[in-house]
Amino acid sequence: MKKLLFIGIFSIILAGCGDNKVTNEYLIGKWDCDTTTFTYINNLKQYFKLNQKKYHFNMEEKDGQLFTGSDVDERDFKTGKYSFELSDDTIINDVVAVKNGDSEFFVTIISDIYDKNSVDRSESAKLEAICTRIK
Repeated sequence: MKKLLFIGIFSIILAGCGDNKVTNEYLIGKWDCDTTTFTYINNLKQYFKLNQKKYHFNMEEKDGQLFTGSDVDERDFKTGKYSFELSDDTIINDVVAVKNGDSEFFVTIISDIYDKNSVDRSESAKLEAICTRIK
């Protein structure tokens, strides 16, 4: 679960419109993110807070793609709603990022995890982050 949330924070979809649009150029640089993670309880049909943490990462462009080198991992950035496989699970991420001024953006990531041996969703997690540019 922890690795999934780390992957999620670094799998930001570049979404928004007008002055709130998060672009590749905007994301290049060093960032501190205050994150809150939640887990979805099926029988209660709502998310509950798991923890809060702070992460630091440096966004760079390599060969025309964005990558982040962080205290967690290095990931490339993907656009649009997407899925990927991790061990015995398939993860579907839905991420929204909105710019708040020149040095801050907000991110919400919802990850649905499906066991490869089942058609039912086995787990869902949500991560919310406020990221501030480091000068």
